Amino acid sequence: MKILYQFLVKDILSYFLMSSGFFLFIFIMEKGLYLSKFLFKNIPISSFGYLLFLSLLPIIGLIIPMGFLMAVILSWARLVTSSERVAIESCGLSIRGLILVTLSFGLCLSIYTSFINQRIAPSSSFKFNLLYDHLMKKKPTLLIEEKAFVNLEKGDIYVERVDEENLYQIYLTEENSTIFAKRGRVVKEDDSLTLNLFDGVIYQQNKDLYHILRFSEHNLLLRKKEEGGVLEKKIYHYTGDELWQEAKRHKENPALLTEFHKREAISYVSLFFALVGIGI
Repeated sequence: MKILYQFLVKDILSYFLMSSGFFLFIFIMEKGLYLSKFLFKNIPISSFGYLLFLSLLPIIGLIIPMGFLMAVILSWARLVTSSERVAIESCGLSIRGLILVTLSFGLCLSIYTSFINQRIAPSSSFKFNLLYDHLMKKKPTLLIEEKAFVNLEKGDIYVERVDEENLYQIYLTEENSTIFAKRGRVVKEDDSLTLNLFDGVIYQQNKDLYHILRFSEHNLLLRKKEEGGVLEKKIYHYTGDELWQEAKRHKENPALLTEFHKREAISYVSLFFALVGIGI
């Protein structure tokens, strides 16, 4: 039986690595495409590579369950289609041991995934935001993409052309107003980013009144200065231990415990997928 167990583990492991590699390749392409704008704006290749690496770490917690599900289905399907399961049972051997091996494999992966989701993923996500914020402060035009609508704190912005410092043919929508400008520039002031617009028009609606304002210069705050100059941590940036401590301190906020248990639920999907894969 020991030989059978080793055979099954090797089989699942080989399919798991192939499936996980396939899913990882898809996510690398997707993230790489999103971050490729940095390469076209003279950002160092090392910074681009580090950003890509940090953006992929949180996804590992999703890739592992998906890869394991594929591995279990393929391994157990092969046992059936190649009549290996029939041969095992005809020798008087029980497949319960093989089921327990598969479940144990899933449990080990679940524990490892829990460690990633509770510790590594939140830290890497926060480091990604810090580096991304740092790059945008060094090169403010990274916020804006040519010929594409970009969502900002104030609304949506569309820019026809972007060079090293200037923006041209700007269209910006806010809650009750629309702004057109021939030219603009994103300016860093302390830790805030301001959009300076030149030679434009503001179309503003206030109840039943409609105003048209022409300007030679108009300033909009794109990003507020963070308190103490430090990027604020969001709930998904907290590690599992930090979430647990904050939940004890702020019992009136259920979102903290919800986030903690959500990560745990995703982590132990591999164990559930082991049962699903064996049943299929």
